[in-house]
Amino acid sequence: MKIPNRKVEFLGLNDLVFDPQNPRLPEKLKHSSEDEVINYMLEDANLLELMTSIAEQGFFDGEPLLVVPSLSTKGKFEVVEGNRRLTAVKVLNKDNWDGFRKKAVNDIIQNAKVKPPSLLPVLKYESKGEIMEYLGYRHITGVKEWDSIAKARYMRYLFDQLDPIQHSERYKEIARIIGSKPNYVARIIAGLGVFDVIKDNEFFGIKGIDEDGSNFSLLTTAMSYREITRFIGLESNQEFDAASLKSDHLKSLTEWIYKETEGKTRIGESRNLGKLAKIVASPRAMIAFASQGRSIDEAILLTDEPKNVFSKSLNSSLSYLSSASGIMHLFEDSEKDFISTLNEIRTMSISIRTVMQARIDEAE
Repeated sequence: MKIPNRKVEFLGLNDLVFDPQNPRLPEKLKHSSEDEVINYMLEDANLLELMTSIAEQGFFDGEPLLVVPSLSTKGKFEVVEGNRRLTAVKVLNKDNWDGFRKKAVNDIIQNAKVKPPSLLPVLKYESKGEIMEYLGYRHITGVKEWDSIAKARYMRYLFDQLDPIQHSERYKEIARIIGSKPNYVARIIAGLGVFDVIKDNEFFGIKGIDEDGSNFSLLTTAMSYREITRFIGLESNQEFDAASLKSDHLKSLTEWIYKETEGKTRIGESRNLGKLAKIVASPRAMIAFASQGRSIDEAILLTDEPKNVFSKSLNSSLSYLSSASGIMHLFEDSEKDFISTLNEIRTMSISIRTVMQARIDEAE
């Protein structure tokens, strides 16, 4: 997708400031100092690669920064698109860097082959609204994808900007902008609401984890299971209602998916979220998992899952046997191994049937 043409202008570094609503920035940095933002941006190792490229080959003027007038500082412009490039050039223009990655950054500064620019090419826009649709395609479905939490912040920004349109219509419009589906948009925005509650509760005291160190997509994946969504108090994973959240249950979920003991969380791998969904829906399994500290694999045995697996296994066996019976006529010879296998199937079948019949007789 293209944005309306504008004439490229050049602005000095001091006239350019970071966008406080940049979806890639955590909430705690929304109104921080420039050096604090730069330190955070330098945590991304790819930024050093960008700095090295600019230091060796110069800044590519063919991709201007997209800017809008700053609402907080008169005469300045907020960089809506291009904050990483702005960071790289601002740092390269320093004689000495005393912040994060000090040695690596100063090595790049001192060994630069090309003098960093003091002016950067920009395209000026009156408001972010003129640019946001372009950003959606570029960073959510395009070539420079944001991480999951940045995508969610961007979608919520759009959602807020579309007020007072009805929720369902907002979801449709955002889906159109990013090339996705309304229910996906609703689920991600609701997930961000839950994530913000977790963040506001300081991750319920889990050590070593914060907004940057958590996996947001793990939470939204968990909420894709109806049982987990209802467990934390929500009727739907597409509608966030802070008042209905069950704080104690949300704390438990947060600990299960984020808190590590000896390098592992209670759920282990994300594929176990399906097991967790079945466990939270079973009072007996929940006692074992939440109160008695049983493993997720042990607790799942106390749900209907074993019965479901048993049923699927029987049906699969019948299907395979039916297939085998249907192709017997395609060959004439036989092997002793076939007879041996069929005998094992018959013995096992009789044994299983005997146990099942005994249970039925006992129940009657």
